[in-house]
Parts: sequence; C-alpha cells; structure tokens
Amino acid sequence: RENTTYGMTALFVDFNIAKRVYFRTGTQVGQWGRCYLWNPTDLINVEKKSFTDKIGPREGTSGVKVHVPFGTALNLYGFACTVKTKGKAENIAGTGKAEFLVGGTEMAFSVWGANAYNTVGAWDFSTRLLTVDIKGEASVSDGSNDDKVGVRDGVLTKYRDDSFTTKACLDLGRAFDALDQTGKIQVNLEGFYNGSGYRKNVFRDRNVYAYDKPITMTVDDEPKTIPGGSKAVYLAGNELYSLNYVSRWYAAAFVTVNDFFTSSMKLTVNVVGNIEQKCCMSSVLLSYETLQGFKASAMVNGYFGEKDTE
Repeated sequence: RENTTYGMTALFVDFNIAKRVYFRTGTQVGQWGRCYLWNPTDLINVEKKSFTDKIGPREGTSGVKVHVPFGTALNLYGFACTVKTKGKAENIAGTGKAEFLVGGTEMAFSVWGANAYNTVGAWDFSTRLLTVDIKGEASVSDGSNDDKVGVRDGVLTKYRDDSFTTKACLDLGRAFDALDQTGKIQVNLEGFYNGSGYRKNVFRDRNVYAYDKPITMTVDDEPKTIPGGSKAVYLAGNELYSLNYVSRWYAAAFVTVNDFFTSSMKLTVNVVGNIEQKCCMSSVLLSYETLQGFKASAMVNGYFGEKDTE
C-alpha cells in the first residue's frame, strides 16, 4: 500500500501602500520572539522551534501581516489569522506589537487575543552588555491557553488552568574568536520558565483511567481505538504533548563552530534539560552546505535520565 501526502509550508504575497504600510498575506512563518529555542511571546506560528534539526522549513500560519515602519525608532506590527476553538470551529485571532529603541536596547510590547481564549500580554527585549548579547521575553495571561490532562471523577479529561499564567525566557549569547577567525564559536545559554507546565511528572502516573473520549492511535500500521489507559497515552493520543514544554523549568546550551575544517562545514552541539524531571537530551549535528545550495548533514542524538521522564 502506497500513501502519498503533500504539504505547503509557505506561500504568500507581499504588497504595500505608498511604501508606508507593508502587507504580507498567505501562509507564512512569522518572526515573532527573540530567544533561540523558547519564544513565549510567539502566539502566531503553529509550529514551535525544534531543538533538533529538521528537514525543510517550519510550517507556516495562514494570515495577514501588517508592518508600519517609522524609521529605526518605532515599528508597528499586526497579524490576523484563524485559530480553532477547543478543536471545533475556527475564530479570528489578532495580535499587535509596538517595537522601539531605548538607548541601545530594542524592546517591544504586544498583545494577542481570540474568542474563547485568554488575552495574552507580552514584552521582549534585546541588548548587549560588554561582549554578551542578552535577549529576553515574557508573556502573561489571566488563565492558560494550553490544554492539560486532568482527572475528574476518575476519568481523564482535558482542561485549561484558570490561574494567572506567566512564561519567560532569557538567552545569553557570546561569540568567541579562535584560530585567527573572528566569531568562529558561538555559545548561547538559555533558561525557560513555563507557567502552564505540570508540577508533577505525569509520565510516572501508572494508574489506569477511563478516557472522556476514546482515542485512536496507529499500532503496527493499523488504527486502534483505546477507551482508557495511562496519562502518557492520553497525552499522545490527544496531541497534548509538546517537547520541552511539559514541565515548568528548562535550561539549554547551544554551541556552534563555524568553518569546521572547511568554510562549508559547521558543527553544532546542543543540550536541553528538563530541570524538574532531571533528564536531558543532546544533539550533535555536522552540516555541509556549498554556495551552490547543496546541503548534507549527519546528526546524533542522546537521551539521558531515568525511566518515565520526558
């Protein structure tokens, strides 16, 4: 049996009004958020940044972006798209952002809202202290917009936390000279607080529950209906699991060596850790790219931690 699938990650049209107001309409990946891996201010893109290298670009979001520049002092952005409301009907979501300079620091305030979702306010900044680049971003909302798994009368169901929710990320980056080459090694250290993450390790709950709705999963290339089981299976079956967004506290390090042996080769060594579950993942990537566009890469991933951790 042969199955062929097709997908489109980006297709958009750019136009402007008197070169003062710029529009982009179509499927696009928005440049929203400043940090390396985690972007709590990015409420636009449907696909989060991946810790490991992936084939092809990120999946874009269908919508309309507006940009009104006022030189380098102030830039106004707006974006409108559709979002699903509890997996059913689609509603219009909108966000606006004001980006400006304060001395040598670039910062922005933004707000996002949609029907049946909690309004989110956000702030991000980028500056430099001596030789260290500092980037940060944070978002706040009066209740979470992330679905979680909970137990109600012995049955697993989805819910959203209605308490005040904060997410924040801080990134420190510095380039190092080596072998008579400026900026040959780039190092980034990043920490993330996920206010909507689980306080306990849901993967270690071995109890068997009934599910509010049976889930369908593929087992041995065949669909299988599962009426109950563990929290981990419920998470996977309802697409509630997102890598590096399960717990509350995370940390990561990213090291890139440019011109590794040749000018066309690059070595990347990354590590990300779930602090609360005391587990981590490492990735070593060797990539090769020519000026003509030929690309080749090899990657090795490692996973460290106890059983039933992320």
